[in-house]
Amino acid sequence: MEDKERNLFNLDDLDESSSELKSKDESSSQNLTLDEFETNELDKEELLTQKIKEAAAKRKLTAQNGENEKRKWTKIFERKNVDDENEPILTMDEVDASSRSNNAIRYNPDLNEGLNDTQVNERILSDLVNNTTKTYSKTYKQIFFSNIFTFFNILCVIIAVALILVGSWGDLFFALILVLNTAIGIYQEIKAKHTIDKLTIVTAPTSTVIRNGVNKEIAVKDLVLDDIIVLKNGKQISVDCIIKEGTIEVNEALLTGESVPVKKTIGDRLYAGSFISSGSCKALVDKVGKDCYIQKLQAKAKRYSKPKSELLRSLKLVISVIGVIIIPLGLFVGITNYNSAKAAATDPTYNTNGEFNVYGVTTSGKTIFIGKVEKIDHLNYENTTIRTVNNEDLVPEIVNTIEKIQISYTKKISGNIGLNSLIVTDNLGTQLLNINDFSYQTYNEDPSNYEFNFDNSKNSFYEGENEHALKFENEGDSMITKKLNKTTDITSLNITLSLKSHGYPKGTSGYNEYVTYTTVTKTAGSLIGMIPAGMFLLTSMALAVGVIKLAKHKTLVQELYCIEMLARVDVLCLDKTGTITDGTMKVKEVITLAKEKEFDIDQIMGSFLNAQEDNNQTSIALQNRFGINVEYKKSIVLPFSSSRKLSAVTFEGNIGTFILGAPEFVYTGKSKKLLQIINRKASLGYRVLMLAHSESPIKNDKVPSNNTAIALFVLEDHIREDAKDTIRWFNENGVAVKVISGDNPATVSEIAARVGIENAKDYVSLEGLSAADVETIADEYTVFGRVTPEQKAILVKSLKKKGKSVAMTGDGVNDILAMKEADCSIAMAGGSEAARNVSHLVLMDSNFASMPKVVEEGRRVINNIQRSASLFLMKTIFTMTLTIITIIFSNLFVNGYPFVTKQLMLLESFVIGIPAFFIAVQPNKQKIKGNFLKNVFANCLPSAFVLLLSVFAIYFIGSLDSFDISDAEEASSMCVLCITYVGLVILYNTCRPMNTYRAIIFISMFVIITLLIAFLPSYFGIYKMPGLTNTLLCLVIVLSTIPMVRFFSDILKKVELEKNDNQ
Repeated sequence: MEDKERNLFNLDDLDESSSELKSKDESSSQNLTLDEFETNELDKEELLTQKIKEAAAKRKLTAQNGENEKRKWTKIFERKNVDDENEPILTMDEVDASSRSNNAIRYNPDLNEGLNDTQVNERILSDLVNNTTKTYSKTYKQIFFSNIFTFFNILCVIIAVALILVGSWGDLFFALILVLNTAIGIYQEIKAKHTIDKLTIVTAPTSTVIRNGVNKEIAVKDLVLDDIIVLKNGKQISVDCIIKEGTIEVNEALLTGESVPVKKTIGDRLYAGSFISSGSCKALVDKVGKDCYIQKLQAKAKRYSKPKSELLRSLKLVISVIGVIIIPLGLFVGITNYNSAKAAATDPTYNTNGEFNVYGVTTSGKTIFIGKVEKIDHLNYENTTIRTVNNEDLVPEIVNTIEKIQISYTKKISGNIGLNSLIVTDNLGTQLLNINDFSYQTYNEDPSNYEFNFDNSKNSFYEGENEHALKFENEGDSMITKKLNKTTDITSLNITLSLKSHGYPKGTSGYNEYVTYTTVTKTAGSLIGMIPAGMFLLTSMALAVGVIKLAKHKTLVQELYCIEMLARVDVLCLDKTGTITDGTMKVKEVITLAKEKEFDIDQIMGSFLNAQEDNNQTSIALQNRFGINVEYKKSIVLPFSSSRKLSAVTFEGNIGTFILGAPEFVYTGKSKKLLQIINRKASLGYRVLMLAHSESPIKNDKVPSNNTAIALFVLEDHIREDAKDTIRWFNENGVAVKVISGDNPATVSEIAARVGIENAKDYVSLEGLSAADVETIADEYTVFGRVTPEQKAILVKSLKKKGKSVAMTGDGVNDILAMKEADCSIAMAGGSEAARNVSHLVLMDSNFASMPKVVEEGRRVINNIQRSASLFLMKTIFTMTLTIITIIFSNLFVNGYPFVTKQLMLLESFVIGIPAFFIAVQPNKQKIKGNFLKNVFANCLPSAFVLLLSVFAIYFIGSLDSFDISDAEEASSMCVLCITYVGLVILYNTCRPMNTYRAIIFISMFVIITLLIAFLPSYFGIYKMPGLTNTLLCLVIVLSTIPMVRFFSDILKKVELEKNDNQ
């Protein structure tokens, strides 16, 4: 049909089955009578009532029978914000009821005089002033304080200070992660503060007030209750007030979403935040400051709340549980480490392979190796070990050349060993040398008896009541005896040493330093290992990368965790305009209702539109169809009102009055067939306007009742070209779409059906429904029409109570309440500033088609974080369990906790931290399933068990005689190697199914770790590389974990598949 084409027919020719003109010769199908229409409408009301009852009963039954099972895991892993759930929806009636003006003594000032100074001062003293300077966000001091002085930050700082005091600088790597975590937390809260502080809906700086009979401009904050204010065209209303004189038109779009001006006259209430479109008036200030509706709305919007994020809630729950456990564990492991350190300090061979080499010194001064005293293990302060060495391979000729004996201390960990006596005998048992009094006094009597390569002062001797011994304190210390007393040739020598472990003498500075250093470093290794600090950093960085990617799709992220919240959404609430449709309209059809052409519709409508001077989308569509002209001159203009649902113009001369609006508010005739065609058009998704004519003029803002319908205008919303694809994506990805609109629900339903919204035919009008009824049917319908701002918020809140994750799109102040209730709120850039400020996401191009990309990005981040987080918690559970075992089985872990902080650096950095970040930024469009913590623990527990098993294997095998792992340094280094490479096995399993991207990650980490171990072993606490046998043992342990990890992984996948099949 061309733009200027229209149908011309008689009312009798209308047929319900067609929107086209039918000739009188054609047989018409059966028409429904007006009474039948009324019956159908009644049936719909009864059906709605019945549905409300059924839904209420269903909800009650679900609460009784299914709640326990549904919440079984939720109670463990989730913690809801009860205050948010119980907080009532803000309504204007509640604002009126809670206003301070109800209890104040009210003045009734003269409109020309206003309040006097005395009355103004009384209002100021009573704090009935329009002061709205309350701060709803945190101060900078509070933000810094709350983020810096957290439990774990304080604990980590204490550990860091302790490590610095004992000089263990290499163990401070964790401090970098601590600083980054804290900085990101501060940045996020400061950003949130800036957003909240910008949220100011009322922006008028001054207001005209009458006081003492004088008009004057004062700051808005200085207005008081019962002031008389003057409002003029273009001004924003700053307080809630009541018109006392004059008539104005008000644009309440910020409050109601209705962009068409509303006429207000004496006695009508004006709300702060509205704008004067035309006219002027005098008004009495009825509410000030925080009592104004807009201020209460703004206060609710400004109230800072932490993100409603399961991810964040789960991380905090983990931290809370660890916080409860870590202090007692730290105390007990500290005691265990302290006791083992004391034992090690007084015994240099404590669980090590301490060694003395025995040499023969020939007459020419050459040294000949005779034997080794080794495995001087588990000595204590009370006992003495006696060892005899000889060398049967030495030929008699060589033995005969030996005239002195050299003792060298070749292996030492800490403290020292005392040589109590030295006896040398020949093959016949004849004593050639017997030194049983190693005292400083004996040495001074004949210094030639000994030769030392170390300090030979008194400090080199033990002078106890029952003991005299020579102290060997440092590796390489050696002593040469006096000459052997040989009288004949000898064929062999037997050297018997009496050794006693002395270590650092108790109470000395060396003893205290060693005990303190060992206790601090080992306890720090346990405590820092239990804190999954890197998991917070990974989460923040992964989300930040998501923000950058979304920015490329013209989406502004205002809250970091909202990406996750949107990814978890299973219900999306949206308005028709701006999402399904682009907000523009066009006239699809013009139906002229006359037997003959009585009026030139084009001329009438051109003059009508010129008189109204509206600029909303409906007017623009009509202007595009009919144009604007001045053919007829206006006499009286009645602007459109959301309450009247019509507008009218009386023209000069004998033209009469033309009325344009919703047919049910315009038409006063009784044609049943006309009602049929109107209802049919509406049911097809079109908006129908009626143009009627009356000979009578407009009187007292009321249109004449005796009018005749002369035309119908069928308007069509322009559906966005990408709307169908966008809705299809949500349908295919398990997100239910609900349309919440202020329009006719039948019209919205049809448009929703056109774009493929599932169950779009389930629609309902919320007009006149109570809050309880709205809450009851929230999950029963798909399309909601005639919805108020308060009802929007009730719908969102009700859906959340039913266990849904809800996203809400909005563009006006009237959407703020619902957006604050939603788990994730999305604003269009073309909407109001207030809506943009309160939202989590802003679509900068106002393009609803960007939403799937946003959801996909959220799913990518959360799925990958879930996969990576299992690596961090693996280390936490491994460390925590190993700490408990160390405490309980201290006889097995005689050196205390096996690791210091630096020894976990390879595992934490190159097995967990770096790979986890790259895994977290890879593509992943899978729908998020299950509970975050439940999924993470299911993956990390088997991994932690395998790590623990590798450490146990080393200590258990070390207790057997087949392997020599008695050297503490070597055993500790083997543990580091095992957990690092077993960690790589777990990383490989995490990267499955392997692709090029993940293969590069794994291979890179393997190569880097191997190179670091080869060239910088001591930097990572690998102080002694194991020998060939022990290296092979480590290799066997690592390889044996491969099938174990694979087995646990396959079991978990099988359980997950069975669970999905049962859902």
